[in-house]
Amino acid sequence: MIMTAGLGFKLEHLDEALTARNPGLWFEVHAENYMVDGGPRLRALVALAERFAISLHASASRWRRWNRLRRITSAGCGPSPT
Repeated sequence: MIMTAGLGFKLEHLDEALTARNPGLWFEVHAENYMVDGGPRLRALVALAERFAISLHASASRWRRWNRLRRITSAGCGPSPT
């Protein structure tokens, strides 16, 4: 069994995150920070998701924003919410 660890992703650490080479590394992302229509913030998340597994999380009341969450997942950052 390979032990893995996830790190909380902060946008200001994007360059370091993209150059990380640790096997099994994945990132936890606070979805509300990326519920935007395109732009550099969403492009950064897509770049991260192209290299690593990501786990999206948000407060329960915010998950009602399905349309915004769909934008994140349709940008290539995980499966579509059901």
